[in-house]
Amino acid sequence: MAPLIGAPQGQVLGVPEEVHALRLPTTYPPIMAAYAGTDGTLWVRRWVPSASGQTVFDVFAADGRFRTVVVLPRRVALYPAPALSLTDIAAVGVDPESGAHTVMRFRTSLPSP
Repeated sequence: MAPLIGAPQGQVLGVPEEVHALRLPTTYPPIMAAYAGTDGTLWVRRWVPSASGQTVFDVFAADGRFRTVVVLPRRVALYPAPALSLTDIAAVGVDPESGAHTVMRFRTSLPSP
């Protein structure tokens, strides 16, 4: 594999030896994606088994404080990115049986940051 482009490896600080050795980790965090909310929040999408049919987000305030967990009753597509806020969510949904896509909108009753 080619070396990293941009700077010699010896000049890049804080990189674990496993990265320099090009070794893949044996475990990964259970995170699928992170999205910026329209209200300044950060939405971290957890990995959940697709059979559950749910989408789960951990929501953080702009200053990094944990706010809440949001569980949507439907599976949300990774792309295009959903529009997320503590009051409204708009996303593309995926039907678990057919794989068909549809537009979904959810209203939440969460307090603003």
